[in-house]
Amino acid sequence: YRGNDFENVPAVSPQHCQFLCIKHPRCTHFTYATSKYSTDPKIKMHCFLKHTQNVSQLEPVREEELFSGFPTRNCRPSNVWATTRYEGLHFFGHDYHDFEADSLENCQEMCTKDPDCHFFTYVPPFYRDKNIRKKCFLKFSWNVPIPSSLIQTLGVVSGFSDSVQKTTGFKEKCKEEIFAKTHYPGNDFENVPAASPQHCQFLCSTHPRCTHFTFTTINMHCYMKNTKNISELVPVRSEELFSGFSTQNCEPSNGWATTRYESLHFLGHDYHDFKTETPEICREMCTKDPDCHFYTYFLPSYHIENTRKKCFLKFHWTVPIPSVIKNIPGIVSAF
Repeated sequence: YRGNDFENVPAVSPQHCQFLCIKHPRCTHFTYATSKYSTDPKIKMHCFLKHTQNVSQLEPVREEELFSGFPTRNCRPSNVWATTRYEGLHFFGHDYHDFEADSLENCQEMCTKDPDCHFFTYVPPFYRDKNIRKKCFLKFSWNVPIPSSLIQTLGVVSGFSDSVQKTTGFKEKCKEEIFAKTHYPGNDFENVPAASPQHCQFLCSTHPRCTHFTFTTINMHCYMKNTKNISELVPVRSEELFSGFSTQNCEPSNGWATTRYESLHFLGHDYHDFKTETPEICREMCTKDPDCHFYTYFLPSYHIENTRKKCFLKFHWTVPIPSVIKNIPGIVSAF
């Protein structure tokens, strides 16, 4: 079904692509493509999510190596994609722990037992590179909503749905010390957008590799860091930076999730928009909708007249998706 694409994500099979279409509130149909349609010969398997107002008017076109279909939202979808072992596929990146395993079964068992493991890649004993034979790579994928871009914009208000506030079950509240004008240089392994130092600390505490972090107000980014010995870290004074440590075994604050972020635009991720009188109503509508993870509201003072009083509900993937799927003979990957 040509056209109407709004997002392209990696997927391991047509069934996986259909599952992703079911999860996205905008998706009305999809097309799954193999390596023939990839610009990189090592990267294969793309899921093109599509949206149309009238599915009945779609006209199918016959093409080799393409699979298309529709979301099945009123019944239980097949989970065969999640139980399949994918030989010759490498779920590239996302590593947080690796170790030697005697078999694929051992690797999969360790991933299943670890709540932080969402998928894995195993290198069998016969692999051509002796240095990584029998290696099991456990992989983590963000399962909390993260806006992909935060833009300072006058006349807007953004925030998170109340539904993103999760409790861990710990009785003791975290101390959550965050140090202003402080930087711990080096040891970065990933950086993601964050709305505040507290949001950055929450993200660090969610990631299994993160031991400490630095948040910068200049570009609203959270730098995840990892070290084997926190006691050896030396802080450096630096303006507009906030640093701190992962909080474990305690109940973190959800202040970042309840804050209204004025003059901050959570760019993209829109799946529904409408006009309403106040940002409070916008937030309420977001919270009521299970597909809404965060929102942006344009105030009456916004400089573009036809966008004023508009509420944009936003969706972010919280299901595990490998960011790159590569064709590497001899390697096995699975969820």
